[in-house]
Amino acid sequence: MPLHLEKLKNQKVDARAEKRKRLIESDAFVIPSGRTVEEIDKYIREMRAESSIFKEEEGGRRIMSEAVVKYAEKYAENVRLNSLLDSIKKMMTNLKIEAEQAMNVLEVNDSDREILQKRL
Repeated sequence: MPLHLEKLKNQKVDARAEKRKRLIESDAFVIPSGRTVEEIDKYIREMRAESSIFKEEEGGRRIMSEAVVKYAEKYAENVRLNSLLDSIKKMMTNLKIEAEQAMNVLEVNDSDREILQKRL
């Protein structure tokens, strides 16, 4: 590939990565709930397969861009919290107990309790 086309391609990849990074850092995106761990794993594997999410490092080593890693971590955390929330709601309905009691049974930590109470 001619040098000028390679340079243009790299500029486009960098511009997309920067745009993705700004979007992720702004918290302007919504991670869909109801995903299973298998779906998250599949999603991450697919993202790793795409060359545009990797950055070339010295020596030809490829690393996943920080923006993609940050997105994947937020996505996984949101799925984890949504799963806990679903479990709490089901316990409240089926066992006729309060949210606090359900969280005690599930041994939910204090920081998660705060987030989940806001979502209930």
